[in-house]
Amino acid sequence: MSILVIDSIHTYYGKIQALKGISLEVEQGEIVTLIGANGAGKTTTLRTISGLLKPRHGTILFEDEDLSKYKAHEIVFKGVAMVPEGRGIFSRLSVQENLDMGAYSRNDKALIAKDLELVFTLFPRLKERRRQVAGTLSGGEQQMLATGRARWLTHACSCWTNHPWDWPPSWSRAPSIRSRRLMMKAPRSYSLNRTRPWLSLLQIAVTSCKLGK
Repeated sequence: MSILVIDSIHTYYGKIQALKGISLEVEQGEIVTLIGANGAGKTTTLRTISGLLKPRHGTILFEDEDLSKYKAHEIVFKGVAMVPEGRGIFSRLSVQENLDMGAYSRNDKALIAKDLELVFTLFPRLKERRRQVAGTLSGGEQQMLATGRARWLTHACSCWTNHPWDWPPSWSRAPSIRSRRLMMKAPRSYSLNRTRPWLSLLQIAVTSCKLGK
């Protein structure tokens, strides 16, 4: 069953066309990657799905609902979140405050507390530094914070990570994600540059609702 279906989307920056008929599907429990050279449209695809950009043509269906009619913040309420390139944390807020911001769309306090503990279990470094100003964390720790905030605190069913390999070796502090939490189907890839897809490595990881279960 496909939870996300993108059908022939065309996205522009002003008069410049960035996406020309991109189509892909993501099934429940699946990791999907987009591969392509710089400028091929990987980040633009993410921004279009997340509502930061609107496609002029084509459809984006999430759980059979058209996302193109919603604003970016409304799409978060639907269960779609993105970890942007550059992490996008609130650098002057504490780690705890950043995680609290991730749950702004929720009012289920008991489940929020449970999900917060899950984040701290997966990323124990964040628990150690929960009162530390986020901007003083290392790059890997900031990536952990951005990922925990987007995937678990928003309760997103679909979480997109742009440039996930930016994580430095501190990623190894959370081996439970790799060894126990990623119980899903084999990855599939879409190339945005069919002639030379090897020009860029994994750019976007899409994880579905079965993550962490």
